[in-house]
Formats: sequence, structure tokens, C-alpha cells
Amino acid sequence: MKAISIFLIFLTLSSSPYVLALSKMLVSVSVNHFSTDFGELIVITGKVSNEAGYPIQNALISIQVNNPNGSVIHVALVYSSRNGTFKDEFSLSSDAPEGNYSVYMIVSKAGYEDFQTKISLSFFFSDFLIVASPNVIELKQGEKQQILISLIPSKPLNITVLLQVSNVPKDIQYSLNQTFITPFKSSKLTIEASKEAKAGRYNVTIVGAGGGKVKYANIMVIVVKNEFNLSSISVLTIFFTIAFVLTLLVFLRKVKKGRELKFDRKYLAYARALARIEELKAQGKISDEEYEKLREEYEEKLKREKH
Repeated sequence: MKAISIFLIFLTLSSSPYVLALSKMLVSVSVNHFSTDFGELIVITGKVSNEAGYPIQNALISIQVNNPNGSVIHVALVYSSRNGTFKDEFSLSSDAPEGNYSVYMIVSKAGYEDFQTKISLSFFFSDFLIVASPNVIELKQGEKQQILISLIPSKPLNITVLLQVSNVPKDIQYSLNQTFITPFKSSKLTIEASKEAKAGRYNVTIVGAGGGKVKYANIMVIVVKNEFNLSSISVLTIFFTIAFVLTLLVFLRKVKKGRELKFDRKYLAYARALARIEELKAQGKISDEEYEKLREEYEEKLKREKH
């Protein structure tokens, strides 16, 4: 009688829908790839939760990746964390075959139905260079120059690359006549240094993004001061001109008065001395006090010579 009761209880439990029914898991998955110097980095991330949205910890995630030829190139087993997230990553070399890659995933957890999915990825390993010509420019304050930005592919490609400019210092403006370029096409970059731009050397970066890759080109921008300084020769020219004009005016005045013309060496010497005094003052080689004293002295001598 006891054996029969145990058997009936077993049948009842086995036929109960609450014992056989398994909960469902909700799984979100994303696959991203990033270009590196060694190839493509593939990153698979996701999150496992129950139907109420609460995270499921320690769910087993089985991952298998096949290349376009059907060969298995990556296998991984990972577990979901306390907050239900998981992550796996692997690399494809630059000589990996192009085409459609398949990612197979099974998520398992006791008390839950298995979750299965397949994700297809297409990889076409386009490569290109961003070239700036010239890559070194010198700008005076208030001046601008143009640079040609070109897209050079490593093989025939049908891609469009977005151009951006970064690391542009303050008081330097830029403009691109085209922000999107295709292979063997160019965009004109205009760089202008304002009058307030600080003198120095600046590295401006051109960023080109397209075909799953990001490329960079650097431009050295040298800003120099735009100063207008009178050279010593210019100063001498100006003051000797003044001296000549003064001498000429006196000469003409003598002509007007009908006086006999003669070459007055003493008067010319005083005039040249006065011009030299003005030159020394402009160069800061004599003080204001000395300048006034000498100027007054030689002007007085000039007046005496006139009469």
C-alpha cells in the first residue's frame, strides 16, 4: 500500500505543468568591430534577463563564429555577470577572407528554456590613406592658406569617407569645401590665423572615417607674428630726407630773397647734425633731456646761419 501511494505521488508530480514548464530568458546581443593595426577587433556584448526584466546571473553563453568558407574560427564559453551582462572578443587578421561571417549563440540556465540565435556579419576589409598636401604650413597673423586633403585607397574601393578636423587651437579657423570624399577625390581645407592668434607650432589632425576604418593625417601649422618694424636703414632714410628738405627750404628762401648762392658748408653740417640727433632719439640712444638740449643748440646755430 505504501509503494502504491509513492507511485501515485510521482505520477502527480510528473504530470504537473508547474514542474515541466520552464521560464523564458530575454537576451539582447550586439556585435561591433573596430579597425586596429593588426586587423579587425570583434566585440560581442549582451545582457540576459527574465521575463520581468530582472538580470540573470551565471547564465552560460556558448559562442561559435564561422568564416565565409564555413570554417570555425572562434569558440568561447562565458557566463553572465551579476547584472546579467556578458562580453566576448576576438580578432580577425588583415588577410582574413572577406564576406559574411556567422555568429552562433546558445544561452543556457537551469530552470529556463535555452535561447538560441544566429547573427550574420559582412566584412570587406577596405583600407585607405588620408593625405594632406602640404602637411606643414606657415601663417602670419591674419593670413590664410589652403591644404589639399586626398583619399588614397589601397585597392579599388567604392566607399565614402567623412572628413573631420580636430585639435584646432584657439583663434585659428578652418573650413572644408567637402566633408565627404570618395577614392582619388580631394577636399580643400582652408586654415586661417586670426590677428590675435598666438605665435607657435600647432598639430592639427585630419580624421577620415569610412568603410569601418578610421584614418588620420597630421598637419603642422606654424603661426608667426606679423610685425611692421622700421629698419635702421629706413630710419636713416627718413631723417636724412628731413635734413635734405630743411636744407632745400632754406636754399629756396635765399633764392627768393635774391641773395648770392653759395655752398654753405657750416649750415649743411648743422643740418646733418640735427638729423643725426633725431635719429639717435628714435633709436633710444639719447635721453629726452639730452635730445632737447642738443636740438635747441643746433636749431639756434641754424637760425644764426640763416641771417
